[in-house]
Amino acid sequence: MQTNGKITLEGNYKNSGFGFSCMQRADALNVCGKFEYLSETAIQINVSGKNDVLQKLFNWGLEQTETTSGTFGPDNAKPSQYKEFEIINQL
Repeated sequence: MQTNGKITLEGNYKNSGFGFSCMQRADALNVCGKFEYLSETAIQINVSGKNDVLQKLFNWGLEQTETTSGTFGPDNAKPSQYKEFEIINQL
């Protein structure tokens, strides 16, 4: 069953290529959504997919050297299904 989730990660993402790496990982997991840099130290990823697969993407994000902390939960404010994974902005 498809679900929507919100991943928020904190760390040092400036000039790290994290967004592109995340897009590649999401593609490998067949996850759709949007990736947005909130600042040089925070990102938000709104995602759609199977909950266990979304959890895998979140765990991957936490394991990256750039990341210091993060949260993952349902995204009830975004009822629409995403068709692809896109990066909304760049640092």
